[in-house]
Amino acid sequence: MVQPHSGPSAQGKADPGCPYCSGREVLAGYNDLATTHPGIAAMWHPRMNRRLKPTGAQAVSRKPAWWRGECGHVYQMAVRDRVGPSRATARTVRGGRGPRGR
Repeated sequence: MVQPHSGPSAQGKADPGCPYCSGREVLAGYNDLATTHPGIAAMWHPRMNRRLKPTGAQAVSRKPAWWRGECGHVYQMAVRDRVGPSRATARTVRGGRGPRGR
């Protein structure tokens, strides 16, 4: 399993060469939808998305996914559109470490 570095450097900046910090690659438990937006990931439709899982998608992904609304209806929408424009790229970094205080 690939282990990312501890997150942003002491100066508070992410390593632009790191594929996980830069968002070029998904790492489950670090920058995936289930980790960064668990409430939205809970609405993920497990059967209709087939092989794609919330741990394999990022909040900024343009991939269309199937969602199950609170009303019970099923609909398809790009992941980043479901997350919303302001929340898709927002990350909370605490204590000079990775996302969500890691």
